[in-house]
Amino acid sequence: MPNFSRDFSQFELSASQAASLRADFTLLVPETDLSRCSRVDRIIAEYKRVPGIYFWIMRQGERLFSIYIGKTNSMAYRMQNYVGEFQPHSPNDYKLRIFRAFLAESTPDATLDLYFSSKDFSEITQAENIAVTAYDPLLNRRQRPSAQARADLRDAFSLYYRSAFEQLLQNDG
Repeated sequence: MPNFSRDFSQFELSASQAASLRADFTLLVPETDLSRCSRVDRIIAEYKRVPGIYFWIMRQGERLFSIYIGKTNSMAYRMQNYVGEFQPHSPNDYKLRIFRAFLAESTPDATLDLYFSSKDFSEITQAENIAVTAYDPLLNRRQRPSAQARADLRDAFSLYYRSAFEQLLQNDG
């Protein structure tokens, strides 16, 4: 099991970053497990056409860690993506579930909190870029996977689409 302090310490929010987080973002879902809890249902109901940026924070005790920042035209739609099933056309949404599973194994006492800052549609890309620069989240960093992982992903996509092609041809024939 990894040493938590060593592995995540570079993503720990400083006191000034934590203060900025609380000033600029609203806590939407504390300690979420991405299940269909009442808070998630409330977000889906109340944020249908609310654009902005969202911020996943890992919390361990009083320590806060920058995990992921994203933008959305509708926080309700984004939340539906996060609690829904895996979508091959949007695998990026699934990386947070993969991270949660990793977190449960490596640091079971840590939780993920979801924060949100509503913005005008015209501001969300710039606001996201500013926030990513300011907080440098773990999952926003671009890392190259191993050659084997890339080959495995390519093969999985090939299998998925070949299966779809075969089903379409069988149904049309």
